[in-house]
Amino acid sequence: MDLKNTKRKLKSDLSQMGDLSKNRNMDEMLHSELEKIRTKSDDELKSQKKMLADMHSNELKILRDQFETLKEQNDKYEHKLRSRENQYDDLMSDYRVIRSKLENECHELRSEIKIKSFELERLNL
Repeated sequence: MDLKNTKRKLKSDLSQMGDLSKNRNMDEMLHSELEKIRTKSDDELKSQKKMLADMHSNELKILRDQFETLKEQNDKYEHKLRSRENQYDDLMSDYRVIRSKLENECHELRSEIKIKSFELERLNL
């Protein structure tokens, strides 16, 4: 009976050792798989960060180009505006000169009419 108990105990111990060995193998396998997953996710994260940085860089370049284009257009339109304002000022100056001349001429003609009118009146008397 002692032999049977010893045999059972040894079988039990052997079974537990097998279970421990299986558990260790399972732990090692899980650890290995976790490490593979961690490595893969790190690589994917790096890839996504690089892609995002490239997209950001491209968008920034596009925005800078658009800004430069808009700035050039703005400068062009401001130059046109100044040119038109100068033309307007010149025209207004010409208008004032012509208007002044016409007013003077009208004034002279009225004066002449008055004089002629007085002369006509004097002749009629």
